Amino acid sequence: MKTFISDMLNNYDKSHPIRLHMPGHKGKGEDFYGRDITELTFSDNLRTPSGVIQQSQRAYAQELNVKFCHYLVNGSTVGLFAFAYSSAGKVLTEEKCHVSLKNSLELADKQVVYMPSKDNEGIPQPPTVADIAQYVEQDGSIGTVIITSPNYYGKCADLKAIYKYCRSKKLLLFVDSAHGAHLGLSKLLPYNACEFCDAAVESTHKTLGALTQTAVLLTDDAKLSAELKQYVNIFTTTSPNYLLIESIEKAMVRACDAKKDYQALYNEVVRFKNNCRELGWTFVNNDDFTRLVLDCKPHNETGTAVYNALQRQGVYCEYADSRYVIAIVTLYDNGLSLDAFYTALKDMVVTSESYEPMYADACFGDADKIISN
Repeated sequence: MKTFISDMLNNYDKSHPIRLHMPGHKGKGEDFYGRDITELTFSDNLRTPSGVIQQSQRAYAQELNVKFCHYLVNGSTVGLFAFAYSSAGKVLTEEKCHVSLKNSLELADKQVVYMPSKDNEGIPQPPTVADIAQYVEQDGSIGTVIITSPNYYGKCADLKAIYKYCRSKKLLLFVDSAHGAHLGLSKLLPYNACEFCDAAVESTHKTLGALTQTAVLLTDDAKLSAELKQYVNIFTTTSPNYLLIESIEKAMVRACDAKKDYQALYNEVVRFKNNCRELGWTFVNNDDFTRLVLDCKPHNETGTAVYNALQRQGVYCEYADSRYVIAIVTLYDNGLSLDAFYTALKDMVVTSESYEPMYADACFGDADKIISN
C-alpha cells in the first residue's frame, strides 16, 4: 500500500514553506508540528476527498477487499452515529452494546429492541443467528441489526451465517468491530467483519498502530456508503488533524508490510501461555490470539486485584473485571513484552482487593449506574 498522505506531508514540510495558514504553531515546536497542517490545495479534504485522502482510502479498502473506506478522526463513535441515523425500521441490538451506540440511537429517536446478553463463565457471548431470528420473527418492524464483533474478550460472532439470514429477511446488518481492525490480515486471525455485513466500523488505534481516536468505516454498497458519509460529516469535526489521518494510512502500511510478523507474534503468545500454564495461570480460549484473557479464579483472586498487582510491577493491562484480566498484543509487541508479563505473574504478590468498576465498564452494560457512582 502506497503512502499518499504521508508523502504529501513529508514533501510539504521539507519544502520549508511560509505558513500563512492554520494551525497557529506554523510547524514550529515539537518535531511532528511540521506535519500538522490544514486543508490546502494539495492536501485534500476529509469531508469531500478527491485527492490523496481519497487515494489512501481506496488503497486501505483494497487491502481488505472491500469497495469503500471512510477515514474517521472522531473514533468509531462517529461511525456508530452514522449507523444509527442510517438504520431502517426498529433496531435490534445487544443489551450491552457500546454506550455511544445507545446514545446515538436515542438522539436519532430510533425504536430499539435490546437482546439480553448471554455469558459463559463470566465471558460475554456474541449473539447467534437463532438469537437474532427469535426477535425478528416476533417483531416484523425490525429493519436493522447492529451487533458487536469481536467483543472485548476476543469472541467473534458468526457473521457469515448472521449476514446470510439478514439478507434473506431484507435486514440491514451493521457491525461494531471497533476491536477488529487487525482481523483478516493473517490466516491466524478470524476474517474481517467487513466481509459479511452491510457496513462495519473499526478502530484503527485499538489493534493497529494508528493514533488514538482514529477509525475506519467500511462497506461494499455505494448508496449506503454515500448515506453513511453524509451522517459522518454531520457529526465529525470540520478541523480534522492530518496527523490522525496520516496515522491511519501508516498503520495499515505497517500491518501489510509485516503480515508475516503475525506468525512470529503467534509463536510468542503460544510460548508465553505454555510458560504461564506451568505457573498455574490459564487463559480463556477465544477467537483472537492477540486478545489475552487471563482467568484469575483458579488463584482465588479477583481480576481487579491481579490487574493492580501487575501495575505495581510495571505491567499495565487493558481491562479487568471481577474474574478476568485482559491484555492486548499487536505487531508492535514482541517476546520481551510477554516475558515481562510472565515475570510479573511469576513474582506477583496480590493484596486482597474488592472488584472496582473500570472505565470500560462505563462503556458497556450498566453504564449509567457506574458513571453515576
